[in-house]
Amino acid sequence: MMAANRTYPWQQAGIRPQALREDRILAEAHATRGDARAISDLFGLSIAGTDRYIDTLAHPDLTTSDQPG
Repeated sequence: MMAANRTYPWQQAGIRPQALREDRILAEAHATRGDARAISDLFGLSIAGTDRYIDTLAHPDLTTSDQPG
């Protein structure tokens, strides 16, 4: 049995903590419809860093055909 430590949950799940953080930021970008200030404040990102995530909102692979265009 492996002793519990700060990396234990990530090792068991096969998820890197950075990947989980990036996923959370992307989810927040979509939930706030690109509110750069909210994302920047919540995650401590610069505006340039926030823009990287907001740019995914308009990505054609992530839009659905039922959205008004």
